[in-house]
Amino acid sequence: MSISAMTQVWEHSKVKGTELLLLLALADYANDKGIAWPGIDSLAHRIRQSRRNVTRLLRNLEKRGELTIEVNAGPYGANLYKLPVVALAMTNRKPKCPAPHDKQETQMSSEPSLTTKEQSLTIAAAEYFEQFRRKRWATRAQQKLFETTEQAVGAAIMLAAVRWAAQNNIAKVPSICTAAKKMAKKQVQYGGHGGRIPAAGAGR
Repeated sequence: MSISAMTQVWEHSKVKGTELLLLLALADYANDKGIAWPGIDSLAHRIRQSRRNVTRLLRNLEKRGELTIEVNAGPYGANLYKLPVVALAMTNRKPKCPAPHDKQETQMSSEPSLTTKEQSLTIAAAEYFEQFRRKRWATRAQQKLFETTEQAVGAAIMLAAVRWAAQNNIAKVPSICTAAKKMAKKQVQYGGHGGRIPAAGAGR
C-alpha cells in the first residue's frame, strides 16, 4: 500500500464517484511509483462492483488520462496499471540531500531493504500482502519458503492457497505453504479435478 500514491490521487485526480473509488483502490495496491497489478476480481471486491463494471471503469479512466494500462505486462501475465498523477508528482519532487549521519546509518543497517523484492512480487505474493495487509516479508526465511513453495506447486495453486488461507483467517506463511502442497498433491490424485483446484481441506 502506498500512502503517497493515494494522497496524489486525492489531491490531483479530476474524476468523481465510483471512478475515483476505483482509482483510490489502485493507489492502495500501488507502490510509491504508482504502479500496481491487482486482478479484476480483487478490484471488484474492493470497490463492491461487478467485474463488468470494473472493466468499464478502467477503460473510462484510461480514456480520461487518469490511468495507463499495459496489458499482460505484469507478473505472470497480469495487467500493469500506472497512475500518471503519481509519476508526475515524482518528477516534480525535489531530491532530498541526505545528511552525513543519514548515510552512515544506511551503511550500518544490519537488515537489508526488501523494497526491490516487493516491487517484483508474484501474483500469489501480492495477494498475500493484500489479504493480510502486509507491507513486507517478516523475514528472509519466510520469503524464501513462500517463493520455493510457489516454484514447486505453481502460481495458480499458490494463489488458491493464499485465498483459502484468507477465507480461514490463516496468516502464517508455513501454514499457507503446507496448504499449497496439499492442494498440489490432491490435484494430482484427482487427475486435475476437471481443471478446478481442490481446497486444502478437501478429501479428508
